[in-house]
Amino acid sequence: MSAIPTTVPTRRQHSPATADEANAHFLKLLPAVQTHAAIQFRDLPAADREEAVAEAAAAAFVNYDSARRRGRLHRLHPSTVAKYAVLHAKTGRHVGGPDENTTDAMSRRAQAVRGFKCHSIYD
Repeated sequence: MSAIPTTVPTRRQHSPATADEANAHFLKLLPAVQTHAAIQFRDLPAADREEAVAEAAAAAFVNYDSARRRGRLHRLHPSTVAKYAVLHAKTGRHVGGPDENTTDAMSRRAQAVRGFKCHSIYD
């Protein structure tokens, strides 16, 4: 006798039908992402903190859009989206661009990997 696997139906919420509805729905999640990112990046200088919060927001939108296209919005929670968006930004990854090069002296990743710091000559 063989067992036939069955799928358990999942409860799906109404998925935004248009891009405008999806954007409006994401904008409801955005304050949670920005607040969590601001707290996690509070030790960074102001300019770096602003950039890190923006990177986290961009990563959150990419993840949100991916979940929307796969019909998995019912699984998204603001705290989880915020957590993974911050982790994305903390590792130095970028949305829509390559990772920082470790041979560029001005890149933060190169400074961390190679153990040096660049300072402004005006300080």
